[in-house]
Amino acid sequence: MQLLAGLHLVIAGIFVIDLLRQHRSPAATIAWMAILLLLPYVGIALYFLGGAPRKRGSGLAEFLRLHVHEPPGAAEGFCPDTERLLRALGLPGATIGNRVRVCSRNEHAAQELFALIRSARRRIFLSVFSFETDAIGCQLIDAMKERAAAGVQVRMLVDGYGSLNLASPPLRELRAAGGRIARFRPLVASATLRGAFNYRNHRKMVIADGRAAWVGGRNIARKYFSTFPDGSHWVDVSLVIEGPAAAIFESVCRSDWLTASGENVPDDNPDLADAGDGGSCVQMLAAGPDLPDDTLHAMLLAGIMGAQRRIWIVSPFFVPDDALQSALRLACRRGIDVRIVVPRRSNQRQADWVRTSYLEEIGAAGGRIFVFEPTMLHAKIVILDERIAMVGSANFDMRSLFINHEVAAVLYSPADIESVATVVAEYMAAAVEDVQPAKFARTALSGALRIIAPFM
Repeated sequence: MQLLAGLHLVIAGIFVIDLLRQHRSPAATIAWMAILLLLPYVGIALYFLGGAPRKRGSGLAEFLRLHVHEPPGAAEGFCPDTERLLRALGLPGATIGNRVRVCSRNEHAAQELFALIRSARRRIFLSVFSFETDAIGCQLIDAMKERAAAGVQVRMLVDGYGSLNLASPPLRELRAAGGRIARFRPLVASATLRGAFNYRNHRKMVIADGRAAWVGGRNIARKYFSTFPDGSHWVDVSLVIEGPAAAIFESVCRSDWLTASGENVPDDNPDLADAGDGGSCVQMLAAGPDLPDDTLHAMLLAGIMGAQRRIWIVSPFFVPDDALQSALRLACRRGIDVRIVVPRRSNQRQADWVRTSYLEEIGAAGGRIFVFEPTMLHAKIVILDERIAMVGSANFDMRSLFINHEVAAVLYSPADIESVATVVAEYMAAAVEDVQPAKFARTALSGALRIIAPFM
């Protein structure tokens, strides 16, 4: 036993030295040191799988630069500083001429999704983190089989970890009909690459013909598309975007598909970005290790610091980094209407425990905390003044901010922002405003868990 313990300390010490050379944030460094030293051998395995230094790539940025056709000046004079910031970070600019529909009701979201798939005439991209072959999943595969049999190119991309339990028979049927399926970083392949297991594709998109995009927080499972009397369904929000922005979202799918399958799908309609006669201004925001900068974090930090009237955040998890937490507390002190909406209980109990200290700090600074009561709230929304509404796949936590591949739609048109704000107001109406201090034990546990918050 003493020999094993000594060997562990030697190996852990080597990794600690490697860790200290990386100049990570103090929180991440302390967390990994604790894991390496306090979890014999298990900590070493975890560090090998998920502790590799973040390797910022530029694959998506380069793909977008080469393949996205943007009408010059399409959104000039329409968008705030956020649009220019995201451009400077390597993302395409906003486009006008879009139509946006907000799907906050589960059944409505199902109708819109199936209608979008059945409308496809050339190609369908479906990319989700989690795909369950329950009743709704099988119906969706049937709809894609029908399109594939009609000659439509169908490509389905799922995350290798999030869709680990995806049943094989329906997939074989889709392949037999002509559809193609790929897994993003399957577990076996990820385990052979140091740190690759940690970088999951959390993006959720369905694109039809590059002209219509379904974007938001919903995965594919019955609980996202039905309402159950016992409250076991989940509440979420999705957007249907028709117009030139859809082609930009499709470019993200094409880049992810190339990464996962090796197939480079050509853009057979490069002028599609010029189309559109709607009134909505939309910008695609992608985030993840396939971009050279932390685009989501930069956008949120700049937006929160520049907010003048309101900051409304909806997320199943609330685990910000120190910079965002400080910016939110300062916004409260500046008199900004800061509101955070979270579920009473999420599907990640450890995230519920750690959020306590963060929310208490916001409440103590003057922010308002709303705890959604009816069921699991899975929506991811940020509203900044009357300038910006963001809806997408990213939670307000450090995993989405710095590790996962994420995507969101940033809406700049007043009518769209108000539509999203109406949904948030409905969540608040069904929530309890909760600013009571937590019990001592929970507060202490939350403070302790903040040490490992970078991994939650």
